[in-house]
Amino acid sequence: MTSGDFKSYEERWALEATPSSSIVNPMMQIEIPYRIIGKILERLFTRRTQATAEEIAANLKDLVKAQEANGKGGKYVTISGS
Repeated sequence: MTSGDFKSYEERWALEATPSSSIVNPMMQIEIPYRIIGKILERLFTRRTQATAEEIAANLKDLVKAQEANGKGGKYVTISGS
């Protein structure tokens, strides 16, 4: 990150293939510079980001199931933009 409200921010999405599926592991590390209020904001931001990651994972799972039901299943998930 080159500029913004965070002192530091790092986000990674690790994908791990298994014989029958894939495992998605989102990892995020943030540091907000505003001392006490920063610590509170970090906790709030972390909770919200966790909820978003869980929502993304659920949406991906639903997408894979829908493609499998339509006979388009396989190793890859097709994601089309709106």
